[in-house]
Amino acid sequence: MKLRTIVLSAALFIYSALGAEPIPFTPLIRNWSTADQGANRQNWSVAQDSEGIMYFANHSCLLEFDGHLWLRHPLPGRVNARSVAVAPDGRIYVGSYKQFGYFEKISDGSLEYHSVSDLLSPDALSEDDIWNIVFYNDKVLFQAFDRIFVYDGTAVSSIAAVPLNLFNIDGTLYSQIIDAGVNVISDNGEMTEIMPASCGLINSILKYDGNNLLMASANNGLYLYNRETRKYVPMQTYPKDALKGFNVNR
Repeated sequence: MKLRTIVLSAALFIYSALGAEPIPFTPLIRNWSTADQGANRQNWSVAQDSEGIMYFANHSCLLEFDGHLWLRHPLPGRVNARSVAVAPDGRIYVGSYKQFGYFEKISDGSLEYHSVSDLLSPDALSEDDIWNIVFYNDKVLFQAFDRIFVYDGTAVSSIAAVPLNLFNIDGTLYSQIIDAGVNVISDNGEMTEIMPASCGLINSILKYDGNNLLMASANNGLYLYNRETRKYVPMQTYPKDALKGFNVNR
């Protein structure tokens, strides 16, 4: 019996060493229903903190999940959460309808909400949701569809814009302005157009290589933008024009 085991082990070792096709790994996938989480089925945004805890901007609250337990954190007025982002200091920033702020862990480990939008006068808030949260130069930017709110830790100001999105790449802010082109936004809120509206709606901007940014348009394919020369060219894909005509969203 012992000899048989040794021979079998040796055969398996030789089989593996000869480059036999490895057994494919299939990850374990588990689904959680609304009954598990106790919240709405729709999640708009997701973020993870340094301890691996997940946060979901749920249609009914901020959801917290540590891999075992779901916790629900309602926002003032029990409005839905549209966006969530975890700052380097551990604060969990959340955006909602006419409301934005952050949750902070207190001594007992629970989360306590602090409103940032309450620093504004009621007429300063737009009739819109906060769809995106970006950290930029020790500031927190809350993006609605008719302006950008800037929180510096003590006060809130706003940038007059109509942004579709907002990206911080190497300390530079880029945004596709609705009914216009892609703009760079300076520290004082001034905007400089770097791509015209004729390129189409740019829904995603990523760092590509060196000085190049990869920009994905909704219907006109991909572009490469060189930050040094400030020129852009269509990116060749195979098959040619494969993405044109499709609604690229991310």
